[in-house]
Amino acid sequence: MSTDLAARYGIASPRTTKSPLAFRFGEFAAGSFRAWGWFLLFSLPALAFAPLAAAAFGGDTVGWQQALAWAPLYIMVGFPLVLLPSSIGALVVWSPFAYLLGFLLRRVGDTRVHLAAFIAFGAGVGAATAAIASVVLDFPASQMFGFVIAAGAAVPLGWRRTARLALANDAAAEASFRKTTPLVED
Repeated sequence: MSTDLAARYGIASPRTTKSPLAFRFGEFAAGSFRAWGWFLLFSLPALAFAPLAAAAFGGDTVGWQQALAWAPLYIMVGFPLVLLPSSIGALVVWSPFAYLLGFLLRRVGDTRVHLAAFIAFGAGVGAATAAIASVVLDFPASQMFGFVIAAGAAVPLGWRRTARLALANDAAAEASFRKTTPLVED
C-alpha cells in the first residue's frame, strides 16, 4: 500500500508485497475473540455429547437414556462453571502462540497454508486444554473429544473472517484512494 494512502487514512496497512498476510495487533485481537465466540458456539453440542460419549466409551454403567437425560444438565452447569472459565484461560494462555504463528506465516500469501496451520493449531490447543481440564476436573478423556473438534474448527474460522475483513478494508481504502486522487499530468 502506498505512503500516500497511509497519509490520507492515518494508518498504513501492514500488508505489503513482502508480507501479504501480516496483521495489526488489533486485527489479531479481534480474530482471537471471533475464534473464542465460534468455540463457545461449537462447544454447546460438545457439552451435550459429553455424557453420551461417557456412556458409549467410558465403560460407565449409565445407559443411553440416562446419558440423554444428563445432557441438559451438562449444558446448564458445564457452560458457566467449566467451559467459560477454561475457555477464557485457554484464550489468555494460547493467544501469544497464535500471534507467533501468524507472525511466522505473514510472508506466506497462500491462505490455504494459513488455514491448515490454524486448523492444526486449534486442534492442538483443544487437545492440550481438554487434557488439562480432564486431569483437573477428573473427567474421562472420552468426554473431551468434542472440544478438540470445536477448537479445531473455531480457530481457523476466526482467522478466516478476520483476514477477509482486513483484506476487504485494504481493497476499499485503495479503491477510494484511486477514485478521489486526480491523475498528475506532465
